[in-house]
Amino acid sequence: MCGTKEADLTARDCKKPEKDVTTSAVSCSALLPKEATGTINVTLFRNGAQVYTANATRQSDMQPLFLNFSVGHLQMPGGTYACQFKAGARTWTGSTTFKGPAGQASQTMACDGATMYRAGTIAHCARGAATLTAPRSIGCSSLITDVLGKTVEVRVQTPSGPYRAAGKQTNGATIVQLAADAATLGGTISTGAYSCTFLVDGRQVSKVDFTVTG
Repeated sequence: MCGTKEADLTARDCKKPEKDVTTSAVSCSALLPKEATGTINVTLFRNGAQVYTANATRQSDMQPLFLNFSVGHLQMPGGTYACQFKAGARTWTGSTTFKGPAGQASQTMACDGATMYRAGTIAHCARGAATLTAPRSIGCSSLITDVLGKTVEVRVQTPSGPYRAAGKQTNGATIVQLAADAATLGGTISTGAYSCTFLVDGRQVSKVDFTVTG
């Protein structure tokens, strides 16, 4: 297992194991016994809770298996991470520890939604701001863990009223983000006090307050 520094995404391998570093991605690689072919399930855990799972097809007994889970330009939460490779009734597991933010929610930020960092399915505020000047949209994001099968909701309180978005999560850790333009917010982005509140199954896990000016 390795972090961003030692992951070779082209070769799909960890150049060497890493431990107790900060990272924006966790990678797992393994060369399993030659009898482990066909469909292999690979699951990433953090502190015993599932983060992500995927199936891979191993065509050759010389083919290493590789899984990469990224949170863009954010930091993965700290904790003990483990990768489990499963073929039929057999499993192989490796683990390591990474440093990073604590708590269920971290790196909660507000920003102009038009300036969010975006790569594939990942989107988050590149940097947080307490004041947004004439934003093109209202953006908020937070990295939240332990949400597999749970409903995550973002509530935006604006000077003209509330706005919310919610969805059930299929991964155990996810970047929850919202970018709401003027049309979404009722036709205008008013100046004044705003807040974004993040909830898991109705329980608040994080909140950011900010101001919009003209």
